[in-house]
Amino acid sequence: MKKKVSFFGAVFLAVSALAFVAFFAACDNGTTSTKNYYLITFDKNGGTSDISPKTMKVDEATGWQVGQLPAGPTRVGDDASPFYIFDGWNSEPDGSGVSISEGDYYYSYSIDGDITAYAQWVAGSVSVKESTQPSQGFTDLKTALDSISGAGSYTVKIGYNPSLAPYTFSGSGMPSDMNVTLEAVAGDITITCSAPQGDLFTVVNSTLTLSSGIILNGGGPNAGRGVHVGSNGIFIMEDGQIIGCTGSNSTGVYVDATGTFTMTGGTISGNGNTATPNRGGVYNLGTFNISGKAIISGNTGAYGGGVYNQNTFTMEGGTISGNTAASGGGGVYNSAGTVTNPVAFTMSGGTISDNKAGTDGGGVLNYDTFTMSEGATISGNTAHGNGGGVSIGSGSSTGAQTFNMINGTISENKAETGDGGGVFVVVSGTFTMSDGTISENTADYGNGGGVHIAANGSYGGTFTMSGGTIGGDTGDGNSAANGGGVFVGFPGEFTMTGGTINGNMADNGGGVCASCEFSLTNGTINGNTATSYGGGVYVTILGTFTMNSGTISQNTADTGGGVYVDQAPAAFSKAGGIIYGEDGDTDKNTAADDDSGYAVYVNSNPVKIMNITVGPEILLDSGTTDNWE
Repeated sequence: MKKKVSFFGAVFLAVSALAFVAFFAACDNGTTSTKNYYLITFDKNGGTSDISPKTMKVDEATGWQVGQLPAGPTRVGDDASPFYIFDGWNSEPDGSGVSISEGDYYYSYSIDGDITAYAQWVAGSVSVKESTQPSQGFTDLKTALDSISGAGSYTVKIGYNPSLAPYTFSGSGMPSDMNVTLEAVAGDITITCSAPQGDLFTVVNSTLTLSSGIILNGGGPNAGRGVHVGSNGIFIMEDGQIIGCTGSNSTGVYVDATGTFTMTGGTISGNGNTATPNRGGVYNLGTFNISGKAIISGNTGAYGGGVYNQNTFTMEGGTISGNTAASGGGGVYNSAGTVTNPVAFTMSGGTISDNKAGTDGGGVLNYDTFTMSEGATISGNTAHGNGGGVSIGSGSSTGAQTFNMINGTISENKAETGDGGGVFVVVSGTFTMSDGTISENTADYGNGGGVHIAANGSYGGTFTMSGGTIGGDTGDGNSAANGGGVFVGFPGEFTMTGGTINGNMADNGGGVCASCEFSLTNGTINGNTATSYGGGVYVTILGTFTMNSGTISQNTADTGGGVYVDQAPAAFSKAGGIIYGEDGDTDKNTAADDDSGYAVYVNSNPVKIMNITVGPEILLDSGTTDNWE
C-alpha cells in the first residue's frame, strides 16, 4: 500500500531540497555568503597632516576599479631626516606589499577583503623615481639629477627652493630615450640659475617635462635662457612657470633647429629685454606647438615680444598676451624663410591679445606664411606703425609674404600712426580671406581701418576676399581716415567674390577706398559711412572699379552714397549687380541731395549722377554718357 504525502509535507521536501542544493553550491564556491564591496582605509603612516577622505569604497558599481585617491599627506622631518616626500600608497607600512594606484582593478591586488593603504615616504629634499625602480632620496637637486643616467622615465619631486648651476640633460638614443619630469612636492618650488649668462636647463637627445608647481628663474639681468632645447631635444611644458630671463641675449625658451617644444599649460612671463637681438618669451628655430591653457605674457623683445619663430610654429590654443616688442611683432614675429627652409605660423585656436609693437604688427608680424582658421582670435593689439592686428612684411626669399584667413576673428586692434588697424599687407604681400571676421579695428591717422593693401606706384599687394565679414553691425565696424573697411593702394589688386563689407566708417570710402584694380563679383557692401565721399566705395584718381555682380546698399556719404568715382583716369564700369538709390526703400544709399548721387557720383566733366536704383540690367561706364541721368 502506497504511503501518501500531505501537501504541506511536499512543500517542506521541496524547500529542503532547494536549500540543500544552494548549500552545496555555496560550498563549491568556497564561501557561504557574498560581500558586494570592499573598503580601503588610508593611514598617514608617520605623516603630520590629516588625510581626506580617510576611506574609499570599491564595489561593483565602480566596476571594482579604484577611484581617485586622496592627496598625499605631508610629513615634518626630524634630526635624522629633515625632509620627507610622499611617494604613494602601499598595502604594507614598509612598502613591501602591493602598490595601490588610481584606476587599477581591485582584484589585481590579489586581496580578498578590506585593506589599509599606508602612505609611503622618501627621506630627503628631492626624490628620483625611475618607472620600474623604487624612489631614491637626495638632499640637493644637483646630486639627484646626477643620479639619472641611461634610458628610462624618471620623475623628480622637489621639496625645497634650490639654486642650480646650468645643467644639461643628455640622452643617447634616437628618438630620445631618457625622459625626465620635474614636479613640486607641494605648492610652488623655484629653481634659480646660479651662474650668469648660463642656460638653466639644456635638453639634448632627451625629453624634459615641466609639471605642476615648478618655477624656473633665469636669475635676472645676467641670465641666459630658462630652457635651451638643443639637438634632438624635446621640452614639454604641462604646468609651472619660466621667469626672470632678462639678460642681453635672453629668452624664456630657446629651441634649436632639431628641437621640439610642446606647451600645453603653464606660463612664460617676464623674460627678455629690448636690446637687439633679444627675443622675449620663446625663440623658435625648430618646432613649437602651443595649446590648452598655456600662457605667454609680459615678455619683452627687440622683435617678437611673445614668440620669435624661424621655422614651424603651430598654435591650437593658449594665450599670447601683454608682450612688447621694441620693433616689430608684439605678440608673434614670423621670420622670413628661404626656398629650402620656409617659415610657417599656423593658428587654429587660442588668442593673441593686448600686445604692443614699436613699429609694425602689434599682434603678428609675418614675413613668410601665416594661416589663421576657426577658433583663432587676434584682438586688442597695438602697433605704433602699421598693422595693429596683423602686418605682412617683405623679405622672404620664398616670395611668400602670405596671409591666409580661413576663419577666426581680428578685432579691436589699433594702428596708432600708420595704416591697417586690423591687417596691413606690404607691397609684395598677398592676403586671402575666405571666412572670419575683421571688426572694430582703427587707423585714425592712416588708411584701411580693417585692411590696408600697400603699394608704391610700381608694385602693390594683392587682396582676394571670397567670404567672411569686414565690419559688423552699427558700432562694430572698422574706422580710418580713408577706407574704413578696406584700402588698396596703386597699383594693388582687390578681388571680391563673396563676403560682406559693412558698418565701417571713414572720411572717404566708408566701405572701400580703391586706388587699385577693384573687381566685385558677388558679395555685399552695405551700411558703411563716409563723412565726405563714397559711402560704399571711393574710387580714387588712380583706381578702377569693375562691378560684375553683387550688392551695394544702405551706405551713406555727403557725395556718392553708394559709389564715388574721382576724376579721370579713375574708371568705373558696371556689367551686373545692383546699386540702390533713393528709391530703394530700406536698402537705399544716401547722399546729401539729388545733386550728390544717391547711388553713384562720377567727378567727370560734366558730372555723371545716378540717384535711382541701378539694377542688374542697367550697364554703366564712367567713360560714356549712356544710361546716366
